[in-house]
Amino acid sequence: MIPATLINIKIILFFYKNTKYIVDNFDLLKFNDFFKIRFFIYEDGFKSVNFKFSYLYTKFRKKDYFMQITFSHTIKLRVRYGETDKMGYCYYGNYAQYFEVGRVEALRSLGISYKSMEDSGYMLPVSEFKVNYFRPAYYDDELSIITSLTGLRGAKLFFEYEIQNEAGVCLSKASTILVFASMDSGRPIQPPVSFMQAIQHYV
Repeated sequence: MIPATLINIKIILFFYKNTKYIVDNFDLLKFNDFFKIRFFIYEDGFKSVNFKFSYLYTKFRKKDYFMQITFSHTIKLRVRYGETDKMGYCYYGNYAQYFEVGRVEALRSLGISYKSMEDSGYMLPVSEFKVNYFRPAYYDDELSIITSLTGLRGAKLFFEYEIQNEAGVCLSKASTILVFASMDSGRPIQPPVSFMQAIQHYV
């Protein structure tokens, strides 16, 4: 008899060597432990097996399922003279670069670098960028770039940002959506194993 706690569904697991397994009767009670999932396969009866895996897609979840991530990182930088305009304000176009610095260093603090991902065949182009400006930054101001990794939906990675001055006043807020894509085809692909392992403590 299949335990009553099991729900008959099919789940596709993509393992390290991109081998696909179809497994029935997924144990939902273990779903929250995203990287050591207990499931049952039919082999002379049902047997409990633990696997580590890179990505999963299940029919009991919608394709647009949003995985919430709670990770934040802060980096400080100063406004350089060449980054100001005639009014003495930090030019608005520089903020996108500040957000990129924050994003790159946030990922690096998780043990992930853009270079290592590209070397593995992945890239992360920006598909959406939204920004609001509240107050100006001035030459030689020290700014805190607060970068939050907020979620993952399929191949899409969601970030939010806040820039504060030395007084802790919020100068700008922004959000971006990046997409994991293949370096070869340019098409969206699922996140690499290394990324999923890096965020496992923040989901």
